[in-house]
Amino acid sequence: SLGFSNYLNEIEVDYNGNQIEFIKSVSNDVSVSDISSFIEILEEVKYYGRFSSDLNHNIDKPLDKVADVVSPESMTSYKFGRLVDELLENGMSDDLRLSLDAQLNEWIPIYRSIEPAFKKEDKIASVEVLALALSDLAKISAHVMESGTLTEDEAIYYTKLKANAKREIDGVFLAPAVHMIKLIDSYRQEL
Repeated sequence: SLGFSNYLNEIEVDYNGNQIEFIKSVSNDVSVSDISSFIEILEEVKYYGRFSSDLNHNIDKPLDKVADVVSPESMTSYKFGRLVDELLENGMSDDLRLSLDAQLNEWIPIYRSIEPAFKKEDKIASVEVLALALSDLAKISAHVMESGTLTEDEAIYYTKLKANAKREIDGVFLAPAVHMIKLIDSYRQEL
């Protein structure tokens, strides 16, 4: 939780040093900030599900996979989910619109920014589809809030995108996907 993370910071426990080192190691020629923003919204598959695809996992293996460095819960995703819930419960306000737009506009360009890293770094190559799903879902979320609908082409692509966005890959999943899908689907149901 956020409170526990703050507590660890206060007592100077370096609980995310492995994540920082991982991000530096895969950020060749791309923005460390954007790689960090992407890693931060991935979560580990729950209930030991990540090990079902890695039956040879043992304590001697290096902790150098994406699943080894993601947080159990993404606070960014949690906060975004709260914004979506507020929107669906109370309707849009100016402050809410600013907050939602700020987050979506941070996610929209992430894939293009970090795309070269997927070509160079085997450690993150497998989660490229999740980065693309993040950017595309953010783009569609912003568009549906603006226009209230999807074009026919967007609707066809969105059907495929939903399946990709919810995939569990190498023990991780895209935490904010469920919130963006909820947002998009709620707007579409109101048509």
